[in-house]
Amino acid sequence: MCAMARGGRRFAKLLLFLVLVAVLGILGMNLYRLSFEKPEPIVGTVVHVRNGFVDFYAAKNGARVLLFDAGTDPLGRALDALLLQDSARRDDVTDLFLTHGHGDHLGAAALLLNAKVHAGAKDAGLVDGSDLPLKMRVMGWLQPSGKVHVSDPLDGVADVNVGAGQTVKAIPIPGHTPGSYFYLWEKVLFTGDSINYDGKTGQLVPAPDLFNSDTAELRRSLAALATTLKNVKFERLCTGHGGCTNPANTRQLLDDLIKKMQ
Repeated sequence: MCAMARGGRRFAKLLLFLVLVAVLGILGMNLYRLSFEKPEPIVGTVVHVRNGFVDFYAAKNGARVLLFDAGTDPLGRALDALLLQDSARRDDVTDLFLTHGHGDHLGAAALLLNAKVHAGAKDAGLVDGSDLPLKMRVMGWLQPSGKVHVSDPLDGVADVNVGAGQTVKAIPIPGHTPGSYFYLWEKVLFTGDSINYDGKTGQLVPAPDLFNSDTAELRRSLAALATTLKNVKFERLCTGHGGCTNPANTRQLLDDLIKKMQ
């Protein structure tokens, strides 16, 4: 009996230790997603901020502000710092373009009360939480954010009117999520997670298999980019993880990635 009691106490201590580690891990993740680096200009009016491990972007369109993804900080401090670079505030954001519906890119979206929310129609359930796979549901529990509704769903290639006679080109790239999109503005192609930039190797890489809805479909989408982007003029790729490429080698990096996907 004494041995059983000692064994029970050891198990209880181990369980308590594991619970403590899990709680500290969750607290650490939530604190980390509130951190951000100093925003920096990219080109023209496009500015960038790294929020935790996520990159997102803003651009001016006259008096309007366009946002490409919304970071991972639900309090909006990274968002506010980014907008300040364009002398703007949250209420100035008229259009939010979501590259895909994963929660680490939706952080401040619920704070943008005046913005149209553009995203792939097939990702609407990911964005509003009504159709989440289990692993995404768990992440939502661990790192909660406000509710977001896709007001302007996208289907196929589109030129989205953002006022002042300007459009954002939206290009579907399914695979990372069913409704993943690229967006083109000011010769910058915003890729979300479908393509990331590995700063250690200096290469473009696809999203890790673990986070894809269909890796085979993503590889097909990336292999087809030579055709998909044939008439699309851009100078930089700005990614969801890793920041932006240099105009001097953007095309070569993209060509290298396409070859690897074929």
